Amino acid sequence: MKHTHTLNKLGIAVALLAGANSASAITPWTSGYATPDYVIFASGGAAQDSAIDDVVKNTLAATGTLDVFRDATTTSQASGSWGSNFTGYYFIGSSNLPANLQGKKIYFGKRSRGAAGYGVIPVLAGTAIDQLYIFNTPTANASQGNTASYGNWTQNTIDGSWGQVIDTTTSGLASIVQHFSHGGFTGVDSESLVLNSQSRNYPAQTTEYSTNANTSPWNTSAAPSDLSALSRIPTGGLTYGIAVTTDLYKVLQAAQIANGKLPATTTIGDYSNAASLPSLSRDFVASVLAGKISDWNNVEVNLGNGTSATLVSFASTAGVTAPTVTGGLTPIGVGIRNNGAAVGAAAYATFLNYPYAENSTAPAAASSQTKAVFATQHPAVVAATGVNNTGALLFDWQTGANTSKLNPNSAKYWGIAIDAATANDLSSTNTTIGANWRFVKIDGYAPTVENVSSGSYPFWAEGEVVFQSAAGYTGATGSIPTIPLSSDIQGFLTTFANDLGSIRVGASVNPQVAQPWGNPGIFATTASHPVGGSVALDIPFQISNPLVPLSHVGSDGYTHLGVRPVATVKTDIIELK
Repeated sequence: MKHTHTLNKLGIAVALLAGANSASAITPWTSGYATPDYVIFASGGAAQDSAIDDVVKNTLAATGTLDVFRDATTTSQASGSWGSNFTGYYFIGSSNLPANLQGKKIYFGKRSRGAAGYGVIPVLAGTAIDQLYIFNTPTANASQGNTASYGNWTQNTIDGSWGQVIDTTTSGLASIVQHFSHGGFTGVDSESLVLNSQSRNYPAQTTEYSTNANTSPWNTSAAPSDLSALSRIPTGGLTYGIAVTTDLYKVLQAAQIANGKLPATTTIGDYSNAASLPSLSRDFVASVLAGKISDWNNVEVNLGNGTSATLVSFASTAGVTAPTVTGGLTPIGVGIRNNGAAVGAAAYATFLNYPYAENSTAPAAASSQTKAVFATQHPAVVAATGVNNTGALLFDWQTGANTSKLNPNSAKYWGIAIDAATANDLSSTNTTIGANWRFVKIDGYAPTVENVSSGSYPFWAEGEVVFQSAAGYTGATGSIPTIPLSSDIQGFLTTFANDLGSIRVGASVNPQVAQPWGNPGIFATTASHPVGGSVALDIPFQISNPLVPLSHVGSDGYTHLGVRPVATVKTDIIELK
């Protein structure tokens, strides 16, 4: 079943979640709001979570009624920021929703744990998975009322959201139930994840907190033909990026100043503008992702006039020390992603043509996490399980720590990893963007929406919202009453998808996730939002109107990572850079 993705004609409004817990918010322990009229669960990758926040606040929720609940870690709770596994939204339905949902109390739970694959496999199979359900919190705590602390929930003084520590051992586990997802969110097309059950893109299970075991049952042989049971609505595009540890960033700058690729006036360490970013070629990134380069000592920098020097030799010029192992080598750290991650699928398609081209090279396999074995791995290849985990890995490689539990020898590496281009190096222990890792250019272009629009930047993909086509679908039996996929919930998810990929959302969200060197983020495409009427394509590109004329759309009307992006409007209005 295919839906037409139409542009919601909504006013552009830049809005944060700050102040969401206002006087008229419907906090569940406020009298009269302890029971929602509709409960809707969804799952999938975190790449679009900032945009999901925006859509809930500005399109789905009536003004001033939204309360937000998130999982936390002990560290994040202490620092006033929350985690990224689960989010619960409780609000009154706005006039943008189908008639039956308007004015109703709606609880929407979004699970990001497990990445994009959890937006496809559990939705196809109706598998019961961990979901955040705030009404499962023991009601004995309700006597505390709407204060700065409700039971295990603590209010974030910055944005008003509520958080508690949730893992396999804490009391926060009481807020977790197992239930099927009504809908799924992916940062790539669904087909790319189930194209081949033997590929590195096929989603793998993660641990469910409620059982302390992998998700079960798990479909290990889903195929593209199975997607015919789903409604699939495109949600526009997302920019992804190549991140490197800060010491490597500086060394790359020093080398590219020496060979003229960067201006001689570039200040080593500068991260404030795109002109200062060093660049890696697509072929070089492909070789790194495939695990074909073991050590930085083997990377030569062409200086012209028949001369060259190893990259490691530029360490002193950059003001850093090259981390070495036995034998004096500087091994490469390669950060890939867990199977089923959108950014992984997008990276392997972009740089390796995997698995779309016959005999294409597969990404490198992750190194053993056994301490003794890991120390001998050249390169050291690690599969991070999310945006936060990737950031923690890069932090560990830069500092020689093991906060990620992915660097067992607490060794320093000059590392490269794939990530959402909107991510940055901020944590409870670091408040300076780029202190431990930074993004680089690809073939001379930074990962901005503008460069995607002109066809200059290659590493991006289009997402989807998916749900079962049958309105009476009930999924697997969970630990709370099975909530059927009614036509009202289908309408909710359709409204959600239509706004998620809209120009409005990109214009609202992207300023919040801007990097020092430019504007990555999300954007509408002319495949899902044809130009004409009030929808215009700006030449030159304007970040306030994030509409891109390129798409991976195929002849079937769906997007496919295996399709090279092509113009979906008249070619004489594409900008040449």
